[in-house]
Amino acid sequence: MACDIYIKAKVKEKFQRKVPARRATKPLELIHSDLCGPISPQSPSGRRYYILYIDDFSHYTWVCFLHSKSSSEVCTVFRDFKNLVELEVKHHITRFRCDNGKGEYDNEAFRSILTEYSITFEPSPPYTQHKNGVSEIMIQTHNATARAMLLDCTLPPSMWAEAMTTVNYLHARSPTSSHNGMTPFEKLFGRKLEVGHLRRFGCKAFKSLPASHRSKFGTRAHPLFMLGFVHDSTTIWCFWDPHRRQVIQASNVTFLESSGLGRDASAVGLGVGVSSELNSSSEINSSGGLRLDASAVGLGLSASRKLNSSSKLNSSGGLGLDNSVVGLRLGVSYPVARG
Repeated sequence: MACDIYIKAKVKEKFQRKVPARRATKPLELIHSDLCGPISPQSPSGRRYYILYIDDFSHYTWVCFLHSKSSSEVCTVFRDFKNLVELEVKHHITRFRCDNGKGEYDNEAFRSILTEYSITFEPSPPYTQHKNGVSEIMIQTHNATARAMLLDCTLPPSMWAEAMTTVNYLHARSPTSSHNGMTPFEKLFGRKLEVGHLRRFGCKAFKSLPASHRSKFGTRAHPLFMLGFVHDSTTIWCFWDPHRRQVIQASNVTFLESSGLGRDASAVGLGVGVSSELNSSSEINSSGGLRLDASAVGLGLSASRKLNSSSKLNSSGGLGLDNSVVGLRLGVSYPVARG
């Protein structure tokens, strides 16, 4: 029989899970939640945190972004979330499970909201994150997916909120083995969603310009970069507009999913200075044109391109400029030695 000294010297943490946890039997019967942050850098709208809400019955998730984790902001977000989901799903939240965070959950303001709506509060004990395992694992999965998407298209880290929104959108449309191949959306709402409109996050797209915004021999499309989707629409997407330097919604677009933003994508529309130089080993394309990255279009970047005496010219003896630089306010110099 163990004595108190033995226990003090050799006790180890126990994960007490003797029987499988009881799953919810109807929508919104049990909501899991956790907060992630602070995240640096902040999003373009100034958010540094996000809260994830998970329906235990379907594993459908909702993500909400916050400036801080103060109890007042968390309470406001939860009220809005509760009103929205109960109206959509036609059920009421019965139980709420979360960690023991004093700032966001385990405080008088949040408890009073749960009491007002007769919601059972189920916080996990301190330092036992595994008791809130559904939320912890879901946040890890969402973060890893969003990180991979940002690295794939090399968008700046400040676009993490747009990536997280897209991850949440795709999660609702992804089949899961726990539901025998059904998606969380189908399990919760009882119908399937279209997936033919899904596009690669961060890919290049071109928005057709209306006749009133183009000239006879001017461009007929405007370059954009895909950031996400709009609610349940299959014909509208969210884009980053490098010219206007803001997120817009557009419908009449052509996607180039095989074309990402390139290595300098973080400079797109962010006012970053770019400088590059061609040395003796640099190459010019077959038409004699010196290609500048298309992602610089309309950014007003300061760029310098130099050719030395060993650089190659095109067949006409001239230096061709690629049409991607037409209309750019770039300082370009081409000193060419004779002979």
